[in-house]
Amino acid sequence: MESHDVWTKFQPKFARVGDLCKYVKFFKQLLKSTLTACAEQNILIVELRHTTGMLFDENRESIKVLDEVAMIESVAEEVRKDYPYFQLMLILTCYKIVGKPHAKKIIGHIKEANKKFPHLIGGFDMVNEEEFTPEISEFAPDILGA
Repeated sequence: MESHDVWTKFQPKFARVGDLCKYVKFFKQLLKSTLTACAEQNILIVELRHTTGMLFDENRESIKVLDEVAMIESVAEEVRKDYPYFQLMLILTCYKIVGKPHAKKIIGHIKEANKKFPHLIGGFDMVNEEEFTPEISEFAPDILGA
């Protein structure tokens, strides 16, 4: 089976659960469960890839970036209460398939969040199926300009 065939099968599943995972209360529970499971297995350094600006509240209002990152940090702090050596690093991601405006938005989120949470923001990643999305070189001026 080719890579593209695999993505074709997975994509509808992402769409089906996508909004549920973007609801901030569910996301917070899912994040805490995931980070706790890691810590319980002695995985004490986690690099979490996360796309900011997609979470919403019970009124379907978008969560502000700094509030979103603060919530993620608070979940990590909760885990650290039981596992003091636990460390979380956020790798903010953008979707290449969405294009340059999305990449610029996430780069802006990195700049904004890094001012308040420099210990938490660890990097930037561009995701999607490599063969069917723009090449990273198309985004290079925006990335290097940041």
